[in-house]
Amino acid sequence: MEIFNNSKVSNINYKVLIINSDSQLIREFCSDRVGVWGNILWTSAEEAMKRLSEYVSVEENVHQLNQRNIKFEIRAYSHPPVIHGFLINESHLYFSHTELVKGKLSGGHMPYRYIQYNKSSQLVKQYYNCYNSWFNYYWEHSELKLVSP
Repeated sequence: MEIFNNSKVSNINYKVLIINSDSQLIREFCSDRVGVWGNILWTSAEEAMKRLSEYVSVEENVHQLNQRNIKFEIRAYSHPPVIHGFLINESHLYFSHTELVKGKLSGGHMPYRYIQYNKSSQLVKQYYNCYNSWFNYYWEHSELKLVSP
């Protein structure tokens, strides 16, 4: 929770989608190649939720978040992740994807590609539109896990 403790950080609306560790559909799609990655992903999502829940259970932490206008919402999706990444201030996109190999999800070996927004590049706009459309779809079809107090 280092970023939340940094007094220079303020005015953040942090929206996070994590994998639903209970999703049978996602588990059925995981390949042997993804097995270790999948286990790490599920464990990481569960650990992050646990740490964040503990963090916001401390009144002083909640006070600091509110004072610095830091808000977050975490939702869990149950569909296989097609597109994944991070978008910062609508200007910096770290983009990756998965693929199907012999009918199983594969993606842990795929690097994130950094794409800086460039309004004159149609290709860059396509990546941003692709990421945003999938993020919004998963956001709307996911389960609320945690919201800032």
